[in-house]
Amino acid sequence: MCDPPLVVASVITGLGAINAKSCGKIGGVAVTYYITTTVMASILGLCLVSIIKPGSGNQDDDYVGTEGVTLNQNTNTLDTIMDLLRGAFPDNIVQATFGKHATELTNMTRDDGSTYLKRSLEFKSGMNMIGVIVFSIFVGVIMSLYQRNQLLS
Repeated sequence: MCDPPLVVASVITGLGAINAKSCGKIGGVAVTYYITTTVMASILGLCLVSIIKPGSGNQDDDYVGTEGVTLNQNTNTLDTIMDLLRGAFPDNIVQATFGKHATELTNMTRDDGSTYLKRSLEFKSGMNMIGVIVFSIFVGVIMSLYQRNQLLS
């Protein structure tokens, strides 16, 4: 619970202390570093999964599920990306320090007996650090621009 105040304070003071041009250069380097490490981690994860094959000996491979059971493992890539984008711009910054919204899939049965997955957006406990960081970046950049305009006038 100590992380959000430390992150907010360090990002806002760091971005507020430098000018916008330097902020753009540093941001470009940070984004490049983030994308590079994410791609490297993804490749490593895919290699390890193809070598280890986790869950291959599981007896429950044909499990369909029962009515109303929430299936956490069946979220797809698009749901995860949309959850990340929704989390980057939270409705309430204070609420973002205590929880985040996530897509839940629930196994449902139609009248004809066929099953389908129902998507719903649920509030989960845990920090939404991406939202806190994006908010801090906006505040830091605005402070940097405001400080620069105050010095010029």
